[in-house]
Amino acid sequence: MALEAEIQHPDGTFRVIVAATEWEPDYADDHLAQTAALARLLVPTPKRNEPAVVPAFLLADLNCDASQAEYAPLAEVADDTWDLGGGDPDAVTLSSAVPFAPLEAAKEIDRRIDHILVARGAGVSVRKAFTVSSAVGDVYPSDHFPVVADVRLGPAR
Repeated sequence: MALEAEIQHPDGTFRVIVAATEWEPDYADDHLAQTAALARLLVPTPKRNEPAVVPAFLLADLNCDASQAEYAPLAEVADDTWDLGGGDPDAVTLSSAVPFAPLEAAKEIDRRIDHILVARGAGVSVRKAFTVSSAVGDVYPSDHFPVVADVRLGPAR
């Protein structure tokens, strides 16, 4: 399941897709099919006599990092705002340091499995990318750390 919205912004229109993919090892084929479908959704083929496709972002719990096979379909069509914004290469979004982290998710634990991707060639700039990995009053609000990217439509200013 994915949720898609078209956003009207003073700097231009863009699309946002929000999704989460399968994580359980028994459903590895489904996981790969889901990331391939998200790649097609992120970069649809323009139809004849329709305006050009607007920039698109995918905000997703992909349950894989960039080194894993399930990420490959997205790597073909998208750039990671993490890389574009100089995010810490050692950051994780599913950390075993969180007391209620799902340690049985061996393929995902202690990796950056949550991403903000942008369709390649979208003409955006990313000033910064980071995670929020601190507890609030000794409580972690989720087992995943949120990913943040400061993104600008159009080239760097």
